[in-house]
Amino acid sequence: MVVPQTPYADQTSVPGKGGPLLGKVFTHLKARIESGYFQKLGVNAIELMPIFAQGWRRDKKTGAMKRPPWGYQAISWYALNGDFGSAADFTALVDTAHARGIAIFVDVSLEHGYGGEANGLLTDLFPSWRETKPKNPWGLLELSMKDARTRAFLLGGLKRLLVDLGVDGIRFDWTDKVSTPHWKAVVAEVRRFKPEAILISENPRLDLLTKADFDGVWDFFFQWEAPLLLREIFSNWDGFSKRMVSTQAKLVENLLGSAYPPRGAKHIEGLDARKPPKVVRYIESHDLARIARPRVRFQHGGDHFFDVDGDGKKPDWLEGGSTAKSRLGATLLAMLPGAIMLFSGQEHGAADALIWAYDPIDEKKAHSATLAHYRKMLRLRSTRPELRSNDLRLIFSDEKRHLLAFSRGTDAARRDDDRAVVVLNFGAGAHKGVEVELPLAATWVDVISGKRYTAKRVRLDLDHAGYAVLLR
Repeated sequence: MVVPQTPYADQTSVPGKGGPLLGKVFTHLKARIESGYFQKLGVNAIELMPIFAQGWRRDKKTGAMKRPPWGYQAISWYALNGDFGSAADFTALVDTAHARGIAIFVDVSLEHGYGGEANGLLTDLFPSWRETKPKNPWGLLELSMKDARTRAFLLGGLKRLLVDLGVDGIRFDWTDKVSTPHWKAVVAEVRRFKPEAILISENPRLDLLTKADFDGVWDFFFQWEAPLLLREIFSNWDGFSKRMVSTQAKLVENLLGSAYPPRGAKHIEGLDARKPPKVVRYIESHDLARIARPRVRFQHGGDHFFDVDGDGKKPDWLEGGSTAKSRLGATLLAMLPGAIMLFSGQEHGAADALIWAYDPIDEKKAHSATLAHYRKMLRLRSTRPELRSNDLRLIFSDEKRHLLAFSRGTDAARRDDDRAVVVLNFGAGAHKGVEVELPLAATWVDVISGKRYTAKRVRLDLDHAGYAVLLR
């Protein structure tokens, strides 16, 4: 079939100049890894958007054929997307990453794929594998997990990624769609052919950790509250309780393990407080606009709990973004328990200027301060065991001035074990003389300002979007 040229089928894979050519995305990323960028940043794993072959869709208004930009409309769970490159290109990328101590993860939409009038290669050949009445709002094909042949087919695709192509882990998209017993069977089978694989669920359900044996879940609710607080949105609509709530209060509940699912994740029986909780946290992704962007439309505005003001209308326009706020967000993220994820790229073919226009951790001169700060925070995280543990203690949460302070240790039973104190200013202005009671009287050094403190109670001056990280 000859596919006509469209905005999604031009000669570059990303908007703007300097993007990799079609078919050269894998080799482009391999070269970026070889440059040392990720190692200098402090990254030890790279997660890719879906890389399986994708179906094309006809635009209902224009009739033009378009490449789906998200990567979740697979027509094959075995063939790689030729727009990115060949299987040989991909394995070369994986080998290059492994040689530098970097793991490669792949995002997979296991139970849904190409939809619309054409149902994709798989269901054209095996129509009984398809759900006749898919329930997703995007018009995607849904495979029937009740059919044992479907599961065997999809597990073959996972084995190709994890064994044949050398991928280290999988992030499973939209895990809410199918039952926990299904995921338990999938995870158990994966453990047989690759025991060391890291398996992450998009949806934050505790049963996927405790019953299905996933290694972790995305923390949806942190990525909702944190970006809003960084933009000085101090209250937002809670779609679960159907009321306006304090953004900061909800963020604190999340950090203490008492908010939305995974409610109590840090208190699961047998979970070692010295180890990170089984959550993945982030403040920017392909679904979220950059914190550095001054004014953005919140992309999920109006949908269920993704609505800032509760009016149910789109869009919700958010102000207050800046590179200073990006650095504040980096400080919050790097100092928290769990695995943390930074967003540096964008899915192939997307033309979302809200994200592409601001890339605060690239190597351009304009972003050098932010890049240096990310490197510093990630270096601290890698060298300080308390920052990778599960132990977090709230010192105070001041919702009038929008200040937050917490300490980090490795022993949940001992406050004097804490060796790091983090103070963050999410407020609309600077604050002078902020009183903070430290876990104990000792010599503490603020790695941001270089100041030293020996008293148990100290006073800090915090700029707008300012922060302090005190270590002993």
